[in-house]
Amino acid sequence: MSQKKLLLSIVHYVIMIALIVCIRNIPPLEPITVKGMQLLGLLIGLIYGWSAIGMIGPSLLGIFILGFTQDLTVAKALEVSMGNTIVVFMLLSFLLIKLSELEGVPKYILEKMLSLKLLKGRPMLFSGTILFAAIIIGIINIFLSILFLWSVIYDLSEEFGYDKREAYPVLMNLGIVLFSTLGIIALPFQDNGLIIMSAYTNFMGESMNYLHYLAAMIPIIMGLLVVWLLVSKYFLKADFNKLLNVDKTGLNIKATKRQKAALTLLALFIVLLMLQANLPSNTMLGQFTAQSTVFGPILMVFLIGSIWIVDGKPMMNFKELSSGILWDTWFMCAIVMALSGMLTAADTGISAFCVQMLTPLLGGVSPYMFVVVLVLFAVAMTNVCNNIVVTLCIIPVIISMSGIVGIGVEPVVILVILAAHFAFLTPAASSAATVLFSNEEYLPKRLIYKYVPLQIILCLVFILTAGYMWVNFIFN
Repeated sequence: MSQKKLLLSIVHYVIMIALIVCIRNIPPLEPITVKGMQLLGLLIGLIYGWSAIGMIGPSLLGIFILGFTQDLTVAKALEVSMGNTIVVFMLLSFLLIKLSELEGVPKYILEKMLSLKLLKGRPMLFSGTILFAAIIIGIINIFLSILFLWSVIYDLSEEFGYDKREAYPVLMNLGIVLFSTLGIIALPFQDNGLIIMSAYTNFMGESMNYLHYLAAMIPIIMGLLVVWLLVSKYFLKADFNKLLNVDKTGLNIKATKRQKAALTLLALFIVLLMLQANLPSNTMLGQFTAQSTVFGPILMVFLIGSIWIVDGKPMMNFKELSSGILWDTWFMCAIVMALSGMLTAADTGISAFCVQMLTPLLGGVSPYMFVVVLVLFAVAMTNVCNNIVVTLCIIPVIISMSGIVGIGVEPVVILVILAAHFAFLTPAASSAATVLFSNEEYLPKRLIYKYVPLQIILCLVFILTAGYMWVNFIFN
């Protein structure tokens, strides 16, 4: 590192620390507490550090400073960050993704897709199929969906002469992040959808009709997929034409033994995750899988892969696969996982402050403006806080105010759930955003800030127009 760069880095670290110290010492405005101000200061300092310095240094410093937050110690900060189940799971998931890359699984799947007659000469349909796959895999696991399908796009770019930062691969990669995220709310009995619907039942005293949820949510997500493709091609000028004349329909593409084994491990991983999410909790197996958390499935796959010998060597060798660990993403995810839950906890007062500020704005507004205010608020909050927590903070406001405004609870809840998952504008917005911002090679920050605001605006416009009309049709 040159002396000039070293000096600049020191200056950025000083500014980051100054932001954290200054904000944490501002007298809190009730009902925000001292702890709330300390966490807000850390979040703002981290966002600056990630933008100006990089991911690893600011993240490690953030974990250390978190230990000096009220009611915490450095040991506790390490436990809730690097010791977080999702963070450990993510570390081992990188090994599985690296295995698929080394064995050429994404390229094999790409070649298989290109050999389908249905997709021949239809680049929009081909691209839409990849984004639809993001929704399906996202239902199972968001990290697997993003990282695996990104690998498919990397191979596609190399094969058809796309520059890695050209509009088509960039917009497809951003689309994969968006639709992988929407996959976690696509079903009311899986992942985030299940958590939010369980809380909704507690708030309302009765559950939302699952068929109504699906009838409202799935068409909106699919509509967004179509709109994103159209906007990418006709407004953002992504070049789909390089895929237009591809003809591999006559090729007999076969997987190697190791590719078949890698696909088997991936399939086993998916099955184990699905079983864990859906086994009855009152059975012995259900209790075991619940206690093992998401760490259990990836550990089992790794152990099986370590002893499975194919073509004279084990499928999974830690030393060989460890090069696939994205340390920038991992360290950043560690502090984000710790901060996201703490920021909106009751003892920070931040959620209460937001509701206190929001409620007066909703008095006397029209039903449509009621939805607009809540949706915009959800998007603003979710880009600095946990999306589930944001949704759960807003649902009580919807329940208490909807009768006064004259609108049903269910349609507003659906739109708020969607809005709370448009969380990609800052590195702290969500686990998906953490992965997004750490992919400097294919998605540098300048491209993220060029396209992601447009992506979020597009999503907002869609759900506040077509989405608003659709949910009112379904629930009325």
